[in-house]
Amino acid sequence: MISALLVYAGAFPSAFEALVWYEMMRGGKRSGVTIPDQIRWVAMLERWLRHKEEGLNSNPMGPCRPHRLRSVRLGPLNWSKVDTLSDLAGQCTGSGGNLVTIRIGMACREDVTRQRLTYEYPTLQVELDEDCIIEADVPAGGPTWEEMDGLLVVMIARPHPAWLGKDTKRKKLRVWWHHSFLHRVAPNGGGTGSSPPLLKVDVPKAWVSGLHKDLDKHRKAPENFKFSATFEDLGSEVVKEESERLSTTSVTAIATASALVRSSRTTESSVSRKQEAPVVYSNACGGCVPRLVGPLHN
Repeated sequence: MISALLVYAGAFPSAFEALVWYEMMRGGKRSGVTIPDQIRWVAMLERWLRHKEEGLNSNPMGPCRPHRLRSVRLGPLNWSKVDTLSDLAGQCTGSGGNLVTIRIGMACREDVTRQRLTYEYPTLQVELDEDCIIEADVPAGGPTWEEMDGLLVVMIARPHPAWLGKDTKRKKLRVWWHHSFLHRVAPNGGGTGSSPPLLKVDVPKAWVSGLHKDLDKHRKAPENFKFSATFEDLGSEVVKEESERLSTTSVTAIATASALVRSSRTTESSVSRKQEAPVVYSNACGGCVPRLVGPLHN
């Protein structure tokens, strides 16, 4: 939050320089801002201060816009070719050696502070493609998200027969998204029809919590790993009344976000609240306080 305030106050011309200065001043064994999503948020604040809404998907200081998760794509993984033991396990179970289990969850800010998921989709089983990439369409009935941002949690594991004991390989990946900074993509087939527009977050390995400490040896995933999530944009018309528009970033908003950060040190929990086609509203998840600075945890 100090880095964000430095950028807002104009003490440094860029987010990068503010982060470097903060790292030098803080010192210590693990100095500076190290959480990937927090670094991204400081850069996003700089982007918004420089250009406001130009080129963005929506006004980050404006009313919330509904969207719904549609699919996730991640990889390549270091599970390239299954080893002999895993391949034998797949043959014994009839599932195939490249079958993986994937669990997808989402959390609003309020639930992140409470260490729980707002919604978790039913568990899926998908196969790695030839490039060791996982692509999964989420089941129908997921939440309509009316928060401007949220945390996406993806947990993947290699299934096993009973005689093999525990899973030998598991990964838990976390990425925050913000509606305003999603980019529009053309629907498959290029046609529009009656389907809603698509929005996408696409981040490299360095910005994925769970892999950001694996940038030297690349044991968990190769250097070219990417995490993508596609959303349906349901907000052609904003569902909430137009709120008072802010022309500049509010110091009060930054101070409020900073207070939330200081008071909440959280990690995600695998225990989730399962809801049937819920709608996640801003007033139900931490209020509709304008905010660009985050995320809160990790």
